[in-house]
Formats: sequence, structure tokens, C-alpha cells
Amino acid sequence: MSSTHQTEARPQTAFEQLRAWILSGALAPGQRLPVRDVARGLGLSTMPVREALVRLEEAGLVTQERNKGAVVSRMSLDHLHDTYNLRLLLEAPSIQLGVERMTPKRLERLEETMNRLEAAVDADALTTVLDLDEDFLSLIHAAGGNKELARVVRSTWARIRPYKLLFTTTAQSDAGQHILTEDRYLLEAARSGDGSKAREIVEKSLMNAQVRLADLLRDHEDEQKSSVHSSLARGESLASVIASLVAQESPS
Repeated sequence: MSSTHQTEARPQTAFEQLRAWILSGALAPGQRLPVRDVARGLGLSTMPVREALVRLEEAGLVTQERNKGAVVSRMSLDHLHDTYNLRLLLEAPSIQLGVERMTPKRLERLEETMNRLEAAVDADALTTVLDLDEDFLSLIHAAGGNKELARVVRSTWARIRPYKLLFTTTAQSDAGQHILTEDRYLLEAARSGDGSKAREIVEKSLMNAQVRLADLLRDHEDEQKSSVHSSLARGESLASVIASLVAQESPS
């Protein structure tokens, strides 16, 4: 395969592509990621794949397991509680500060993002809803003025995306509407400059999510399946499944 063909078929880097598949659920928690198989599926040498796996491990999306090598990070109650408690410490005061420092220009961008979020909910585009929800919240965090805090907050979101997917696809049939309703409350708080109210909304949301996700994890700990897992169960190799994912995203 020529380098030109590789570029046309897979414009994203190995890191970006694998990260997108993990966050979308195409590569599910516990999925092994042998370097050679991943490289073969992507049509790359092993070097960029090794580098991508290192970066994914640093981001908390991949872990190294004994006798297995790199695997998509598994969900666990301990990780869930640790991460959501961290989110409470970071996000609640950051949201309050962002709302209190909200400018007319930032509020306009918040309104625009809300419009896009409403459209995604109407279209039942769940992954887009999750992305726009994060964009919406990012605008509020950024208004607080602490760039490092905003960066750390976003890094925690990548780590808990698998939990969000589990919740929204398994336990919350109206997940998009639920997210939209909470963000509308935050928008109203931003419009009125009520930082305390915004903080209260976020604290309640995170605590409720933690409880519901913990219950869900206990019930479904060993039951999570993905299209990749199903394909592998039918005897397809990881390399062929990844190649199939690449083909699905290539221009027709």
C-alpha cells in the first residue's frame, strides 16, 4: 500500500483514530490492542502505533495489563468514584467562576452551541450530543480564565467517556434530552450571572451520575459488548475489524 493511498484512506494520525474509536465505543473497554494487529489494520508500520498507544496510556484510555499488553482501559467502581470525586472538586467551582465572569460574546457562543445541541438531540445523534455537551461546558469553564484548569477538566472527560456511553446507551433511553435539559438550566444561570446556581446544578448532576453509574456497573460489569467484540467472536481478526472501521470512514 502506497503512502499516498494511506493518507487518502486514513487522514487522522494513529493516536487520533484510536482515540476516536475508544471514545465512540467502537473499541470497548477490555479490548486488547496488539501493536502488530493494529498496525496491520491501519496500514501503518508499528512505530506510529506504539507511539499512539503510549499517548493513549498517558490519557488514561489504554492500560498495560500483565500477559496481555495494551488494552482499552476497563471501567471499575474505584476508577468511577475517584474520577467523579475529582470532577466535583474541579468542575463545580470552575463552572461557578465561569458563569460569574461570563461576557456577552461568550454568552453568544454559548447560545450558538445550545442551538447545535438541540439539533443533535432532535436528530438522535448521541455521540454528537456528547461532544456538543462538552463544547458547551468548555465555554463556561474557559470563561473563568484559568487555561490549565480548563485543560485538566477536559482531560478527565476523556477518561470517563466510556462511562457516559455505557449510561446513555444502556440505562438512559432519553439521554440526549436529559443532557439538553441540564445544559438549558446552566444556560439560564449563565444568562443571569448566577454562579452559585450553576455550581449547584453541576454538583447535583455529578453526584446523581456517579450513583446511577455505580449501580449500572455492578449490574453490567461483565456484559459490555461492542461491534468489535461481536466481530472477533465471529472469528474475525482485530486487524481485519480495524481495516473495516477505516473503510467505513473513507470517502465513497
